[in-house]
Amino acid sequence: AIPRDESFKSHRYFSLLIPILIAIATCLVFVPALQNGFVSWDDDKNILENVNFRGLGWTRLQWMFTTFYMGHYQPLSWLTLAIDYSIWRLDPVGYHLTNIILHAANAALFYFLVVRLLRLAFSVGSSETVLEIRLAAAVAALFFALHPLRVESVAWATERRDVLSTLFLLATLIFYLRACRPPDQPNRWRWIGLAWVTYLFSLLAKAAGITFPVVLVLLDTYPLCRIRWLKGNGLVTADRAVWLEKIPFAVLALAAASAAALAQSQSGTLWTTEGFGFSSRLLQSLYGLNFYLRKTLLPLDLAPLYEIPHIFDPLAPSFVISFVVSTTLSLFFVSMRNRWPAGLTAWHCYITLVAPVLGLVRSGPQLAADRYSYLSCFGWAVLAGSGMYWCWIRWRENNR
Repeated sequence: AIPRDESFKSHRYFSLLIPILIAIATCLVFVPALQNGFVSWDDDKNILENVNFRGLGWTRLQWMFTTFYMGHYQPLSWLTLAIDYSIWRLDPVGYHLTNIILHAANAALFYFLVVRLLRLAFSVGSSETVLEIRLAAAVAALFFALHPLRVESVAWATERRDVLSTLFLLATLIFYLRACRPPDQPNRWRWIGLAWVTYLFSLLAKAAGITFPVVLVLLDTYPLCRIRWLKGNGLVTADRAVWLEKIPFAVLALAAASAAALAQSQSGTLWTTEGFGFSSRLLQSLYGLNFYLRKTLLPLDLAPLYEIPHIFDPLAPSFVISFVVSTTLSLFFVSMRNRWPAGLTAWHCYITLVAPVLGLVRSGPQLAADRYSYLSCFGWAVLAGSGMYWCWIRWRENNR
């Protein structure tokens, strides 16, 4: 065992070695995706039949930043696809290789993010960061990166937007946490500014992070403890700067949400809700909450499409069970908020991140989709790493 007072500097090489190994492992696991071709599920329309992204000239760039295509506004994703085309033309190997590299980079960034979150949650100073925290963060990063639910986002060329937007969201979180600890550092607003920029880049790759400002508020509650609930009246207290720094995030999120809605309406990808009213869509949302958690714990029977049943029976066992599980979990995490605040934060972050794709606004025939878990299930990976570190602490205390 490594002594608790062993300094971070004595393990300095792990700050690079571990994430490099994580990235290499991720690339090796997803190497078979290089054998994939383009598929007739949007790859044909986005890449094979679309000449507008083929090049980096002014006309092509103008199209990328001014066009709603196939229901999305994703200029940065188009830009990376244009770079791929400049190198590989229409050879699918290059497009899949870029997806794999971006996913491996996400795994490495996720490792650094979890290290910082665990230090905050367990009150471990940077000078006291021990090997156990780094190993726990590595477990979390591998749990995220190698989970079977990641396959759709990585191995499908069209879903470049998933891995690219997440890359910038992870950078946003790292910059934000760096700005908030310590709270009185002189460069705080510089780090906040970097977080604003990377958040903008993420939204320009895909609008998946439109609820991200809420996640930042949740992290301010725990583990940053910059926002505190006042007992008895349900109000909150926080410094004025905590709310002011959220304004640019909220403005960017609102603009991206508006652009996404406009893109879907102009492209005709918004599905009619006729015969599928609000109550049915609410049940679909509760089903999604249970679906992604269940598939995270037991990733069996994965499929490219989980179609909404033609006859939507709200009393079907799958929907009743989803309602019971979602309600039970909500009550459990709320009841444990004082003893296990990390659990409640993870649950709230999960609901917040997955909310835009749960189906309250229909954008396709899917009841759920594996790719929707890429961003929303971050919290479960963090809890996996946290659980490992907690078990290590208990084992060490019991064996003193």
